[in-house]
Amino acid sequence: MSLTPEQQVPAKTSASALVRSGFILDSTCEHHDSAGFYQAGCRFDVDRYQPSLFAEAGILLPAQIARAVPQRQAEFLAGRYLAHSILGELHSPKREAPHIGIGERRDPLWPKGVVGSITHCGNEAACVLASKTRLRYLGIDHENWMTPSVYDEVASSILDADELTRLADVHFSSAQAATLIFSAKESLFKALYPTVQCYFGFECAKLVSVDMGKRNLVLQLREDFARRCQLQRDYLVSFRVLSVGIETLTLGRVASPQ
Repeated sequence: MSLTPEQQVPAKTSASALVRSGFILDSTCEHHDSAGFYQAGCRFDVDRYQPSLFAEAGILLPAQIARAVPQRQAEFLAGRYLAHSILGELHSPKREAPHIGIGERRDPLWPKGVVGSITHCGNEAACVLASKTRLRYLGIDHENWMTPSVYDEVASSILDADELTRLADVHFSSAQAATLIFSAKESLFKALYPTVQCYFGFECAKLVSVDMGKRNLVLQLREDFARRCQLQRDYLVSFRVLSVGIETLTLGRVASPQ
């Protein structure tokens, strides 16, 4: 289905309006050509947020987001700003970038032929997008390190003792190890959700190996879940250790013609 003019915005409109307002700070955009995706990131100032910024930037404010608290509205706007910036590159800077819809479960509905993911953490947002001609799935997640009290509260729902043992030799605290596993499973969920179209819990994926030198790990889906959803079982997740947390990325390349 083609988009009407009302469903499209100029690729540069959102950038100029939101940067000029002081809401968007330190915006970056990188093209990881060898891996096949674009990644954009920014900080945003919640104190500079106003609902009117959506209209000024030409970005739709969905009804369910309009009812949310200002922090949620601000992070949603920042994520959509980044996504529109990348779409402007994917569709050529001289063309209009289509709006990004929102699903029943508030997941981004990407334009035809695009895979991607958005993450928010505090006053930071990041987005990754790629053409389906390059990648089959793509997910990103950014988390601040868990505090010991949060770890004690949520660890048992995120990982088991065996998974924690696999990270015993990587010089992470238990809370940091749990943060890494939590983020890796989140990025895997975001990557696979457009395919499975259902929520699945942390128990459906398990850490089976980690390579700190290469900064990647392998998550393995539970056999019955993978079979039911017709998915492969093993997924490589890369990660970056940050000063205040962790960023994880899951992607699947399109097979090259033989």
